[in-house]
Amino acid sequence: MKHLNSGLMAACALGVALFGGEPGTALAQKLRDTGLCHLANVNAQKVIYNGQCKITQESTQYGFVITVRMGNAEPWKVACQRDGSSCMHGPTEVRMRDRGNGEASFRWQEGGQAFRLDVEAD
Repeated sequence: MKHLNSGLMAACALGVALFGGEPGTALAQKLRDTGLCHLANVNAQKVIYNGQCKITQESTQYGFVITVRMGNAEPWKVACQRDGSSCMHGPTEVRMRDRGNGEASFRWQEGGQAFRLDVEAD
């Protein structure tokens, strides 16, 4: 099993503790292994990345971790409860909308800015 950084695991555990976990709750739909990613700073109306990306999703005892690799940048990771209702990127809360067909949208605020990452099947 891949090692996860302790901050990510702590955020995931905190999310489960705050929002509760229900055994047997269905896992949110799995994202595709490859796709097209569109990352934007919503406030500045700037596209940060628009192109091919690789997505991995692994299950943990707390939920699941999604890793999105966009080009040569550091991978973006988010930890979610099994039903996808509560997600964290480090200490930052992330809203995930499962759009079906292996696609999803993520929204979060950081440093006074709002961001959106759309992952689409290619």
